[in-house]
Amino acid sequence: MLSKPLFKNHSQEAFEKIVPVVGELTAENLDFTPTVLHDITKNVNVIFHSAATIKFNSLLKTAIDINVLGTLRTIELAKKIDNLSAYVYLSTAFCNSNNRGLILEKVYPSLRDPYEMMKLAKTPNILPENTNDSSVKEIIGAHPNTYTFTKQLAENLIVKEMTGMPVAIIRPSVVYGTYEHPVEGWVGNANSGHLGFLAGYVKGVFRTMTGNPSSVIAIIPCDYVINSSLAMAWYVGTRSIYQPEVIHCTSTHEENSITLKELCDTFNKSAAVHPCDTFLWKPHCQLRNSFRYTLFFYLFHILPAMIVWIPEKITGLGKRRMSVLDAMKVFDRGTKAFDYFMNQDFQYSVKNSLRIMSMMTKSDAERYCFDAVQCNWNELILRCFRGIRMFYFKESADTTMRHKIIRKVYVY
Repeated sequence: MLSKPLFKNHSQEAFEKIVPVVGELTAENLDFTPTVLHDITKNVNVIFHSAATIKFNSLLKTAIDINVLGTLRTIELAKKIDNLSAYVYLSTAFCNSNNRGLILEKVYPSLRDPYEMMKLAKTPNILPENTNDSSVKEIIGAHPNTYTFTKQLAENLIVKEMTGMPVAIIRPSVVYGTYEHPVEGWVGNANSGHLGFLAGYVKGVFRTMTGNPSSVIAIIPCDYVINSSLAMAWYVGTRSIYQPEVIHCTSTHEENSITLKELCDTFNKSAAVHPCDTFLWKPHCQLRNSFRYTLFFYLFHILPAMIVWIPEKITGLGKRRMSVLDAMKVFDRGTKAFDYFMNQDFQYSVKNSLRIMSMMTKSDAERYCFDAVQCNWNELILRCFRGIRMFYFKESADTTMRHKIIRKVYVY
């Protein structure tokens, strides 16, 4: 981890402060050894809880175990710490996607009790083992998936367990690569979320998107999320907090928003500026819905995957790793889960977020900015495309005349 370009500007002295420990998120005391547990309770002051299963289509039991029970275990640890200054929980802006209208920076009551759900998850053969089971929908209600359902449960659990403690809840939206710090356009993992789509798009593989063109897409750079986490640890750690302090870390409708159509257009413009060394087709994407989306998905996504899959099958390469066709099936499931958010138009209040930023010193507010108004979306996408090329595909860092010529001669 520390050998990645993300940490290239850190000193050896900084690295020596890091003490990795092995544990199990759902186990009592996180399955730490007595020595590790003692060291943590005596020496740690701040907890950042960001561990979660972020798969939208996780089994309900899995999502409860990791996202709810796992959160309970970190809360139990926090209560054992001698001098706890701050507990910062990374939630998601989509945890209240079962609501409509303006979503405020507060914890909304969950339809189900988090303790009841953890109890059900422990009981064998109670929860369905199929995500598409009708009983899952009965349990999660208006939530689109088990991820948003369990993240809302975890927030309610924090309120019930940590009243009077220095707690912050941060709700990021769709997280892209870094905007500025510590390097521009860092993309460490493009295997999930919308960055997974971008990784396929820049290679010319993914060529169609679906959704409401006028929907405002709530995106945020990764470093803004980290900045908000650090700032909230400072905020709750330096004043008396009774209820968890909640902020949204996302773009808003009121200022500096971007619609799905604008985002798609920006993709196409940015791909021309920073093309990859190689690609299957010239990157280009269009918004399509209903039958046209299904047609183009199979025509331009599945069919090319089949063309590659056949030689894999003949040569036996597909047996040693995930085949391209299998990868496309995974992508299909992932995009169908994500399509829900592409067709919505969620509105988020950021009043509390801006209020807390206004309390920071001028230099801190600049260095640890998490105000989406300060982000240029076109520039963010450009940096992400270059980052995907450099950091994910390990291709050349500079865009040369060769890249431009190759892109010119490629056909759609």
